[in-house]
Amino acid sequence: MKGFIFKTKKGNSYFYSDITGEVIFIQSKEDIKNFYNKHQKMYTYDDKMVNITNIENDLKKRGSKELFFIVTEDCNLRCKYCAYSGEYSNMRTHNNVHMDYDIAKKAIDKYFSDISQTQKENPYFIPAIGFYGGEPLLNFDLIKKIIEYIKNKKYKCHFTITTNGTILNDEIIKFLVKNEISLALSLNGSKKEHDRLRVFSNEKGTFEIVYNNILKIKEKYPHYYKKYCSIIACYDYGTNLLKMKNFFDRSNLSERLIRLNMIGNSYTNWYNQYSEEEKEKFFSQMNELKNLYFQKIKKK
Repeated sequence: MKGFIFKTKKGNSYFYSDITGEVIFIQSKEDIKNFYNKHQKMYTYDDKMVNITNIENDLKKRGSKELFFIVTEDCNLRCKYCAYSGEYSNMRTHNNVHMDYDIAKKAIDKYFSDISQTQKENPYFIPAIGFYGGEPLLNFDLIKKIIEYIKNKKYKCHFTITTNGTILNDEIIKFLVKNEISLALSLNGSKKEHDRLRVFSNEKGTFEIVYNNILKIKEKYPHYYKKYCSIIACYDYGTNLLKMKNFFDRSNLSERLIRLNMIGNSYTNWYNQYSEEEKEKFFSQMNELKNLYFQKIKKK
């Protein structure tokens, strides 16, 4: 594990972990001294190698792959395992906070100013803008303004939105299709599995809404669906993996399933709710799927 300590213009000190990507706030000068004494050899790079100039030059050369906009901290769902559900001690919770348009414009101008340097080194570099939340479509007006601003500035980039899929409507879908925005939707499998964890604040499941919205896009805009839509699923020890696989195969959605995420186990007691028997069942299914995977490789 390696990293380095850095200061912001306001004088706050932080430690950046090069392995986990975590940024840890260091509260006082005494803490910095203690941190160095305890971790310097083990955690920090040589100051001659890692300094602001070297980092800035490296970033200019490589470029930032994507500019992420957290357009809101609010969400219309209360998924039980969400990073912002209160289950994770190191994360914020949902808040009725929305990004300001002026802040967005400054971020865009800064990003594309840096990218212009990168493209001198790498003319094939394609910048990307991602919209996240909370639920980003709760601030759809800002998303429209940002995309309009970028297009008016003649900046060329790729757009992505990650959404829970519950507030997609005809107006939003038409806008996504027209602007060729890559859309990542959360669907955890069958109704029983999805509704186990992905719920509204009243505990009502969201499967029917999300599934029907996916089918609507697939049927109405097949080219857009195939090229720009993807599905992200999450699972934990309570998931029946075999049933999940069967659902995606039967529904013909597996071709768009691009990522399977295991629910995180750091800074949370989430997995304490599962018995040893449930864990054994989960790992047994995992091994069964692993063997199936190897069989398919052998059969090419």
